[in-house]
Amino acid sequence: HRDGSRYKRIAIIDDGSVFSVSLADSLSGQLQQRDSASVIYGPQSTNADRVKEDLEAQLMEIVQLPDMPDLIVFIGSYDNSAELNTLMPKYYQLDDTDIAYSTSIMNVAPEESFLSRNTGANIGRSYYSVAPLISLKDNNNPIAKTFFDDYKAEYNEDPNPYSATGYDAANIVIDAIKEAVHERAEVPQTCLLDVWLKRTTDVTKKFRQAVVNNIRDDGIHDAASSATGKYLFAPNSNGDARDVQKAAVSVFRWDPANWSTDSVNGWQFQ
Repeated sequence: HRDGSRYKRIAIIDDGSVFSVSLADSLSGQLQQRDSASVIYGPQSTNADRVKEDLEAQLMEIVQLPDMPDLIVFIGSYDNSAELNTLMPKYYQLDDTDIAYSTSIMNVAPEESFLSRNTGANIGRSYYSVAPLISLKDNNNPIAKTFFDDYKAEYNEDPNPYSATGYDAANIVIDAIKEAVHERAEVPQTCLLDVWLKRTTDVTKKFRQAVVNNIRDDGIHDAASSATGKYLFAPNSNGDARDVQKAAVSVFRWDPANWSTDSVNGWQFQ
């Protein structure tokens, strides 16, 4: 919070998409594990056919709560996030409430961003976090720089936040397959009939498990690109990754007036 304290009262709203609902539920569960009283509203979904109307109804419910939230988290598309931003000035009771958006707002030109309408104290209070954006961070990692340069040369554009993580993830799987073969795990010989019938043989299941075991063995995986660092996958988990080298996200602050090489469409890397 702007006064340096932790958020104590949080409202969570999503735009009703499958991804947004799942993320809202997950966030709510995590917050309530830390402090069962922190989520005072939601997660509440809007109807895809009436997002504006539902948002207005939900904001009216929120301002009638005994205590105002100090943070509203909106999980949804860029257009629906802009809709919420447009509605907020109507509810003066929420003037001291911060808003966190989880959408691709960093890909929009600053003059086109709905945040460009923010003025006064609100202008420097908007933050955005993404998967490690290696093009703007970790300058001490030469392989990250090589990945960035090679990607731009190949596709004539900067890698997006998930380019490096996706590439590293693929290389981790490839390395695990090679290791399974090296350990003499029987390689499945799938025929077209198996594919057509969507039939999974016991050999396929065993080989798949051998690959999984080589990822989830509590060892450190240094992907071929190493663009996002080294990964440690927890054993007996559903793929929980612990990045042992650096933070899991890149954080940016909305500050379009001060451009720098670490800026993306008005967002300054923190």
